[in-house]
Amino acid sequence: MNLVHKYHGVQQLILLTKALAFADKNENPHPDVPILLIEALKVTCPGFDENDIDKHHLTFVEALIIGQYAGYYGNIGDYTRAAEIYERLRRNLNGKCVDSFEKARNYPTVLINYSTILGRAGRRKEALTVVAECELFERSHRRLTELPSLACNRGFNMYMLGETTDSFAYFAQAYYGSSMFSRFGQADIKDTVHDTAYKLFGLTFG
Repeated sequence: MNLVHKYHGVQQLILLTKALAFADKNENPHPDVPILLIEALKVTCPGFDENDIDKHHLTFVEALIIGQYAGYYGNIGDYTRAAEIYERLRRNLNGKCVDSFEKARNYPTVLINYSTILGRAGRRKEALTVVAECELFERSHRRLTELPSLACNRGFNMYMLGETTDSFAYFAQAYYGSSMFSRFGQADIKDTVHDTAYKLFGLTFG
């Protein structure tokens, strides 16, 4: 990496940090958030177009910014736009990453968020397909720490499709898996899983 690229990378990271800090200060999704994210992205992708994500070989930070950008639209309820951006980002990571290590830095998070948005949009079978794709990637690369989140998404979408009996087992996997991995510094989703399972089934874990 030459000095110009290094400078742009640092500048981009600073702008991303400012955008995320601004988003955290506002309780509701603020309309300036996507503007700030695109401002950060265009430091290294000056011709960025969300409809043509596939043409870019994205760095880790660029993919992170696009994921945050898609997440904003999911948070304001524009699930169609969010899903389209996540799908383009998924295709990009599948086709442009030079190796599985590079891909693994963003891929699981993108697919978890993508499946969540599809579920919120009522596209539950599509959500389960994305979950299955991510589960396969995690297991084949021995990256198991995201499996609890995937199990939660799988369980909820199955429940909403009427597969209530079978879905509970996935909530249990999500709860106890998160309990185990959170000891090693991974995201702890136990409370979310516990509360969701209690609302759906009237049952608690313990």
